[in-house]
Amino acid sequence: FCPGEITVLRKPSAAENVVDTYRQYPYEFVRKIAVHRELLDKVISRIGDRDRVLDLGCGLGLLRERLGSRSGEYLGIDASGEFVANC
Repeated sequence: FCPGEITVLRKPSAAENVVDTYRQYPYEFVRKIAVHRELLDKVISRIGDRDRVLDLGCGLGLLRERLGSRSGEYLGIDASGEFVANC
C-alpha cells in the first residue's frame, strides 16, 4: 500500500468469465458435448437453404460452422467480442 494509491476491485463480467472458461479448456471441448450437438442438429434441421439466421449468443460460432453454406445469410451476436471474432 502506498499513500495516494487507488486500488479498484470489481467482479468479472459474465462475458469475461465465459472467455476465461474457454481459455482454460480446448476449443474442441464444446464440440464433444452430445446434448450440444443434438441441439445444433435440431436447429439446423429447421433452417432452409436460403433462410436468414440470427444467432443470439453465438459463442464460438459452432452453429455457423455446422451450417456451412446452407443458410442464405447469417448474423452472430455475442457479449464477447473475442467470440464474435472467432465466429
